Amino acid sequence: AQICHKRLHLLPVPLHKFHAHQVMLHTPAQINRQMTEGIEFVDRETLLTNALQMRSGLVEQNLILLDIPQERVDDLCQEAIFKRYPLQPGLFSGYASSCTGNAYCNFAPIETKNRLQELTRALDAAFPQLDVPVRINLTGCSHSCAQPQVADIGLTGGRAKVDGEVTPVYAVQVGGALGREAAYARPLTGKVADAKLPAALKALVAHYLARRQDGEAFYETVRRTPLADWQAVLAPYLI
Repeated sequence: AQICHKRLHLLPVPLHKFHAHQVMLHTPAQINRQMTEGIEFVDRETLLTNALQMRSGLVEQNLILLDIPQERVDDLCQEAIFKRYPLQPGLFSGYASSCTGNAYCNFAPIETKNRLQELTRALDAAFPQLDVPVRINLTGCSHSCAQPQVADIGLTGGRAKVDGEVTPVYAVQVGGALGREAAYARPLTGKVADAKLPAALKALVAHYLARRQDGEAFYETVRRTPLADWQAVLAPYLI
């Protein structure tokens, strides 16, 4: 058997024909409070009508519908939930992961999931030319439940007083990965206030695109180039 050493990449629809009349849908969506209404809808209407099984809780935080009859796939893909959580999302939003944040965790002082969705969708729009995934993991505290240390860009949130007001702030690390080339991300010095985080992320991605070699992943560019260069890119956005 062949072992896959990289995290799962998003797959197109329909996915695999297990036998003549069944397929599996791989839905890139973070399973959290945002999807409560959507999951209830899938469970009540879509799942009972179109699929035999629904699973979640993967490392990618995806929802998977299994054993969908082939003739029902097209109708299922028109459901409202897939307009908010598209089956083929962008190369930022489709690979992002966050912890539960302060919605359900007393350790996290910040909200994480909605914020990460906003950030990654903005990056999808800003860099349509991107041809490889860039994984951004956002964790709400130092417990690192979202594993920022193995992301292309890892964010560890907290709170601090900035210009007289308490606001979310983020420590940044770059260049982490899993698989055959697994390594922890390299931390950058300082923290970024929430208001400047979108611009800071865009600057890091722009630097990657300017320095990358053909087909090179984000973490590969980080490892090949001086960490001081990445620190210099981040410096204007630090508190």
